[in-house]
Amino acid sequence: MDSIEFDRPGGDDEGGAGDGHGLTNLSGKQIGRYLLGQPLGSGGAATVYRAYDQVQGITVALKLLLPGADEKSYSRFRREATLAGALRHPHIVRILQIGVAPKGEVAYIAMELVEGDSLAELLSQRGRLRPEETANLLEPIARTRLRPS
Repeated sequence: MDSIEFDRPGGDDEGGAGDGHGLTNLSGKQIGRYLLGQPLGSGGAATVYRAYDQVQGITVALKLLLPGADEKSYSRFRREATLAGALRHPHIVRILQIGVAPKGEVAYIAMELVEGDSLAELLSQRGRLRPEETANLLEPIARTRLRPS
């Protein structure tokens, strides 16, 4: 795993308010050792891509901090990467690598890729879940909070 030391991508002169519009579709582009595939999702400060790790020969989920993210978003991203990288549990996605692209343009978190539908997709297909279905989905998450692996 790369060092968890982060240099702020793009330097402090980049500005930007982290408005979520810094990354266009990067499918087919290279970020360090990762070849980006299709986007899997995005939020206020980051976008997750399916990516191919050309060193390990595996497909991963690569979370990219949007360029121009403000200092608060960058700090949150770095804290998430550091904390998640220390966790080991069968119900928590494993962090494979944390780093900054070679030219410093973007910070990333490489994670194991979990195939299947997202909760958002499940809810859009089925609407509201029955209470027992909700409990079945949340039980493994709750157990990670109750006891260490």
